[in-house]
Amino acid sequence: MPDLASTPPFDFTLATPERVRAGVEDAIAHCEAILDAVARIEGERTFANTLQPLDDVANLLALASGEHGFLTYVSADAALRDAALEAEQRLDTYGTAIGFREDIAAAVRAYAATDEARRLEGLAARFLAHTQRDHRRNGFDLDAERRARVRERKERLVRLGVEFRRNIDEYEDALLLRLEELRGLPNGYIDRLEM
Repeated sequence: MPDLASTPPFDFTLATPERVRAGVEDAIAHCEAILDAVARIEGERTFANTLQPLDDVANLLALASGEHGFLTYVSADAALRDAALEAEQRLDTYGTAIGFREDIAAAVRAYAATDEARRLEGLAARFLAHTQRDHRRNGFDLDAERRARVRERKERLVRLGVEFRRNIDEYEDALLLRLEELRGLPNGYIDRLEM
């Protein structure tokens, strides 16, 4: 896992739809590699080899969302906004899918049964408890059929959330103001307004 604190800032001036798509796919591929490595561990489960990587994945997804999904809300280029919205939906859908990986849930259960896990305190204990809670909410205490229904519903919520955000972002309204009511605003801003 790269040190996120030393990651150079994302240069939004170089963003293109292709770079957004590639950046999101790279982030997802990196997350998959981390999760697959967690699932493959055959030895002793520890916080460092089981839970810390899950936190790293969450950080990578948040970084990808901040770098790419953010453009949905701020880009002047419609194609870039659309690509960023697709990227945000892809990240949200992928994030939901992670919560349904049986191999990861099994790894967390195996770790939770260790002496080290029972001795956790503070944030580490809270992280384990929240991870276990999330797995329960995703239906890991249910049969496979009911868990599949939970997953379908969560994925539908992601789609509805993205659609809702798009509707809000694309809504156009207006304020009817006289020029004198704009006093104090920069002339450059006033010049761009429809009058």
